[in-house]
Amino acid sequence: MLSTFIIGASKKDISVLKKILQNNLVNIIEPFYESGKSFLEALKDSIKKCDFIISIIDSKTTQNDFFEIGYACGNNKTMLNIVDPDFNPPLNIAQFMYINANLNDYNALEFNISIFIDKLKTHKNKKNTSVSQYKEKHKKNFNEKIIINDLNNFSTEEQVIAYLHNLLLNVEGIDAVYEYNNFNNIVDLAIWINDIQKFLQGPVLIEYKNNIDFSKENIKASLNKFQNLLYNNNSSIGLLITKDNIANNLKNKYLYPILLISLNEFISLIANNTLSKTIIEYRNKSIHFGGPNA
Repeated sequence: MLSTFIIGASKKDISVLKKILQNNLVNIIEPFYESGKSFLEALKDSIKKCDFIISIIDSKTTQNDFFEIGYACGNNKTMLNIVDPDFNPPLNIAQFMYINANLNDYNALEFNISIFIDKLKTHKNKKNTSVSQYKEKHKKNFNEKIIINDLNNFSTEEQVIAYLHNLLLNVEGIDAVYEYNNFNNIVDLAIWINDIQKFLQGPVLIEYKNNIDFSKENIKASLNKFQNLLYNNNSSIGLLITKDNIANNLKNKYLYPILLISLNEFISLIANNTLSKTIIEYRNKSIHFGGPNA
């Protein structure tokens, strides 16, 4: 059973959150006051003992709460922040996974927390699996041709997005993924990639399009909309995935901070475990050379 410590819960109704954690078999650790121990020592012990931290961030978050978050980060604890939709989190919080939701919004909390916990459980179980064993298992389970064939049989964007969502949940190295459509209608998925998370300091946002108007004006309008969302979500990279490779219709597919890529290319990168490498190479090329325009 996993355990968590909740920061910022004082004087707040967290009954919905407790119910979701209970349904996911997560134990909530409370500070245990032993004789001769100070409150601070009990607090630190509780943070050290838990598997992950949940912090509730809003306009009433105190300096003590931020101290606890900082202490948890210093102990390399996995963080999940729940941010009030009406509150803009500071940048040092926004770099971690966070959910924009009210504490009484059961659907938004349950959807994202359940995915987060499933990934934690999977990651915990994989600690006992060697790298070579994982690679062999991944190779057997990830049949690129079958996946591409499945995707090509879908007629709607919603079907493709749902398939990608389930696929990414089972990819090694991707810590969390959820459908942004639960909160808006612009971006479909957001992923946190373990080995480049600290470098990017935010999620990689993904949008999928079955068809797109190849006119320069419409492409630029779509990209500008996407860029604004990247900025608002503290994300430095976006992937615009299309059924056909529209990059061939542009001067260059590197339109910083958005990488245009075909669906087949995206699946190939995942299958060959080169998604992280491609994103970093693209980001470096865009930063150093200014990123060519459409």
